Amino acid sequence: MVRVLKQAIADIHIAIEEKGKDIRNGRNNAGFFFATNKRNGIMLEEGDRRFNIGNWQEQKINQTN
Repeated sequence: MVRVLKQAIADIHIAIEEKGKDIRNGRNNAGFFFATNKRNGIMLEEGDRRFNIGNWQEQKINQTN
């Protein structure tokens, strides 16, 4: 899973396949956001700069009006 994500994040161009048309290359403008309630939701290699992992928050944030 992580290998596929790395490609999707890092590749400059992607294959675009529209229905009834030939495949063509286009610029990859995709952005991804992932969220989890698990402390170790994904295992990453040390020093991998493709991902920005926020700090674990122990204390619940209360809703305000």
